[in-house]
Amino acid sequence: MSRSASPLPGTRRGRTAGEPRPRAGGRREPSPTGRMGGATPAECRQGSPEVRQSCLKPTCRVYLGALPLIMTSHDTPPARKKLLPHRRTTAAAMNAVQTIFEEAGCVFQRVAQENDLGKDAYVDLSHNDYATGELLAVQVKGGRSYFRGGRWIIPASKADLSLWRDSSIPVFGIVHDPQARILRWVDLTHAARLASAQMPRDQFQVLVDDGYGGQAVVVPKEQVLTSASMEAFVTAAQRALRRHGGQALLNLVDRDERSTLAAIWEAFALGRSDARALILLRNVLPRLRGRAFEDALWALSHVTLNPDIWWSAKNWIPEGIKAQVLRELAWLPDEIYVLVDTLGEGDWRRGTAGEPLYLLLACDFDIDSKLMMTLERACTYHNGRVAGRVLGALQYRAEDDALALVEDVIAALPQLLDFPYVVDIVAAVREHGWLDIA
Repeated sequence: MSRSASPLPGTRRGRTAGEPRPRAGGRREPSPTGRMGGATPAECRQGSPEVRQSCLKPTCRVYLGALPLIMTSHDTPPARKKLLPHRRTTAAAMNAVQTIFEEAGCVFQRVAQENDLGKDAYVDLSHNDYATGELLAVQVKGGRSYFRGGRWIIPASKADLSLWRDSSIPVFGIVHDPQARILRWVDLTHAARLASAQMPRDQFQVLVDDGYGGQAVVVPKEQVLTSASMEAFVTAAQRALRRHGGQALLNLVDRDERSTLAAIWEAFALGRSDARALILLRNVLPRLRGRAFEDALWALSHVTLNPDIWWSAKNWIPEGIKAQVLRELAWLPDEIYVLVDTLGEGDWRRGTAGEPLYLLLACDFDIDSKLMMTLERACTYHNGRVAGRVLGALQYRAEDDALALVEDVIAALPQLLDFPYVVDIVAAVREHGWLDIA
């Protein structure tokens, strides 16, 4: 076997003095240097099958001087990330629930993980392929871990019970038995309201022990969800909706942020079939703060041409609904002032809450004059942050005329130069002619 010069200076190749000769058939004894039978990687690749087989032993080393350059273990598998055990059962449960509803002609809207506040999906009911306008939320559980004490359950913490009780639309729990491939359901909102009314537990069996010291709602074994029983489920859902009555979306003004966040995305889900839900969300927007304010902006911006939304059949707004909501996006200067001031630091750029806010403001046909009036209010209230953001928006909209607009604004409101933020914007526009706020 020919041996070419080593590509690495100092790499030892071949048999050295004192190293035993190979046995018959090409197999070699481990050498004192630690190389498996003296076989090099090149020999492993080019040699006879017997020589290659010798390299399937625990180690095959190449030395650079006295130090090992390569050490490979052929018998030990590489380290791998292990999937969480509940991932498969959770995915199977969600897929099974989605399939049963979509086969019945309902619209199944999954909730994005970051917006999952105890409701995994929304279901728009239908009848003979016509949407009824009726909406409910579902929480999905999957796996035998929810079969405890001879019955199926859905764990119910105090926070869960509050969410189900106060939800602006009914919440149904669905548990998936992966072995029998059976879905069972329970009205969680009704159960939570019965529990809060302090009905005798031994009579109604609303809440039971979950096996770990907590509470749970029992899922009746006879309430199976199949294509054949879908009509019975829809009847129960419609009865729950009638019980819910006038509570729809009241949590938009709840003091508990968790309840408000849930109501925002319920308004979005409802708004895809009834514009009034989105119009209500638009009207409460100025009073929202924090995460609720940001979520409301992103939800409402679905009626705009938001370039950072991944559009799909699950989130688009029908044109008729969109037209009704857009007519309501006429803003008062005082509203604009509050909305711009509510944004957090660094949020007046693309990818932040400032992006959907700008898109919503831009839907007002008279927005430029209203931004000017907002600038005047910023001067009156001596609010440099609002002044800078509004001036930035005005010059951005002016495009090629940005410099002329800025000069006119400063001439009309010279007190704007008292704000360092405004001074920086003016200097940038004078130097570059236009400032991209994105």
